[in-house]
Amino acid sequence: GQQQRVGIARAFVAKPKVIFADEPTGNLDSSTTRQVLYRMLTMAKENNITFVMVTHERDLADVADRVITIRDGMVESNILLDEQEKAKKQAELFKDILESKQEAPPEPQTTVPADSITDE
Repeated sequence: GQQQRVGIARAFVAKPKVIFADEPTGNLDSSTTRQVLYRMLTMAKENNITFVMVTHERDLADVADRVITIRDGMVESNILLDEQEKAKKQAELFKDILESKQEAPPEPQTTVPADSITDE
């Protein structure tokens, strides 16, 4: 899994216009798959990169802008997903990641010890 993450990171470093990924999370467990896919989609969006992914996992495909289904070498369907439906699917798939980001502890605040304050 670590080598796969490094390969994905290398793909984004050069900030290409398009990244093609064939089963980029194929060897990862489901939790790591969600984390890696979330990061890839976030980085692609932040850097205006078109991200093309081949996957056999329907729940991963459902978070894309467009899903092209190929069967026996022929395009079976080509669907541009509705923004609201896509957002709903992303919220479901990335629920644990999004919740952990919302529940992040507040930034530590610098405090001054009371005994160091003088009336001068």
